[in-house]
Order: sequence, then structure tokens, then C-alpha cells
Amino acid sequence: MRDLSKDNMLDGNKQGQMLGLSNDSIDSLRAVEAFKPTQGWNLFRRPATLMRKKTLEMAKQITDTVGERSAPTLRKVLYGEKGSGKSVLGLQTMAMAFLHGWVVINIPDGKQPHPFRKLLQI
Repeated sequence: MRDLSKDNMLDGNKQGQMLGLSNDSIDSLRAVEAFKPTQGWNLFRRPATLMRKKTLEMAKQITDTVGERSAPTLRKVLYGEKGSGKSVLGLQTMAMAFLHGWVVINIPDGKQPHPFRKLLQI
């Protein structure tokens, strides 16, 4: 299985295919707590992700933003029914952002207290 990369994340032929996450991507995603424990990622020897139409659309937005010199901050709100794929699309987006060298800030679960919460209080 091929890894998700800057070269193939825009390839429309990849829609409907699985792409693996490289060890570097996995380490970066773990660092920002992108893998939700309830999603069963630990069941897989090597995490992989399905390239959906929404994934390719997000990849295009990231790539377009990377090409602009004075690019504004890219902010997105993902919403939808429980189980509709919001968390997976968020993880895919973070993985693609890391591939481009972006700084990613993830708030893993807005309902649970996070260790950074005390740091952010003034």
C-alpha cells in the first residue's frame, strides 16, 4: 500500500483507494492526539485512510493555500451527524497539513479537560 504524500494527495484517481500513513505522519498525529481511542486505530498494524471526495477537496484547499505567499490562515469547521466521518476527515487534513510543514493545533475533545487548558487560562 502506498503512503499518503504531497505528490498523491491531489490525485483524483486515488478516490476510493486506501493510502497508508507514514511513520513520520503517525508520530505527528499522535503528538497532537489526532487518533481517537474509541475509533479502534490500535487494531491496525499500520494506519491507513480512505481517500474520499471530501478528502481530495480538502487536499486541494491546503495545496492552494500553500502556493500563496501571503496566505491567510486556513480555518475550517467540520460538522455533521455522529459517525459521518468528521474525525477521520480531521485526521486526514492534519496529516496533509503536516506533509506541507504546517503547524497544527488540535483540540482532541472539546468536552474533556485538556492539559493545555490551564496554560491557556489568563
